[in-house]
Order: sequence, then structure tokens, then C-alpha cells
Amino acid sequence: MIFGKGNISSGFIAYTIVGLFVLGCNCNKQFGSVSNISTTPSNTPKTFSNTETPTTTTPTYTKSDASKGVAASEAESQDIAKTTLLDFNDAIQSADFTTFYGNVAKAWQKQTSPDKMKALFQAFIDGRANMSQIKSLDAKFTTPPSIETTIGLKTLVLRGEYATTSIPTTFELKYVAEGKDWKLIAIKVYTAIKK
Repeated sequence: MIFGKGNISSGFIAYTIVGLFVLGCNCNKQFGSVSNISTTPSNTPKTFSNTETPTTTTPTYTKSDASKGVAASEAESQDIAKTTLLDFNDAIQSADFTTFYGNVAKAWQKQTSPDKMKALFQAFIDGRANMSQIKSLDAKFTTPPSIETTIGLKTLVLRGEYATTSIPTTFELKYVAEGKDWKLIAIKVYTAIKK
């Protein structure tokens, strides 16, 4: 975590959850199996499926088929990034990571819990980070949405920033395919906090 120095009232906070490091320890396990995951209304996973309507006023687009390993379009990537970061922000504001946990990749879920996520992101909660401003903004991608291979897995990588006040909110998000859907496996966010 990185915090501002001196008398600065807002600082930077960064936290990386590189779920992919988890995969390094579990390379021989089969990922994406739904058989041992149960869901309830409170933790039903958020997926980015081919039949779903975008969550914001994002232009209409055809959703990519994650199983084909092709990067999402710019418009779809805008929707995916915004949805992920607003879900993350909701978890920070409520100090409850149950829903956010339900939206991440099964491989990551196997390695953590909502309570562990809360502990991991406690600095965001304590620093009263609030990214709700991004709801009305479009991300500026610093690199085009791309597919990278990490530990033998194809990951959709979204890197960019939102022009939020005080400091830009920058992010790096990584997703793996679960069926035809992209599911979050890693998140890195830099945003303003209050001391």
C-alpha cells in the first residue's frame, strides 16, 4: 500500500490482489468447474455474458465470447471496467465484500472469502476511498484491451484511468474466461483516500 506523505489530506492508496499468483500454486487444478460452487441470491456471480444488457448508458455492442480468447471491444471493456470498479466501490462503502466476492473468478474464490477480502482491502475502507464519481465517466485506456498469457492462461487485461477529481483513479484489471464470460482474477487500483 502506498499512502501520501506529510500533511496531504488525501493520498494515494494502492493495493494489488494478483489472483494470478494463486494460480501459480494451483497450476494442476482444473479451473472453471461449477460443480463445487454453490450460490445464493446474496453471492450470485456477476458475469459479463453475451445476453446481458450493459449496466450503464454504454453504446450497444456485441459481447465477446471469452472462451475464444479474443479481447473485448473498447465499448465492452468500458462496461466491464466500470462495473468491476463500481462493484468494488460498493464493497468498500458497505464494508461488505460478499457481493464482490461472488463476482470474481472461481479460482480466486477458492483462495479467499468475503471476510479475507475485507481484511485485505481494509486500507480502502479506513481511508474512505470513494470511486462513485466514475459512474458518469469513461475510462481512458492507457493500453488497448488485450489478451496476455499468464501461467498458461489467457487473461483479458484492462489498464487505464478515470479523470476523477483530486487525482485520477488508475486501474489494472485482469479477467479469465469462465465459459463465455470474463471473471475478475486480479485488481490493482490507485485512488484518493482521506487520512
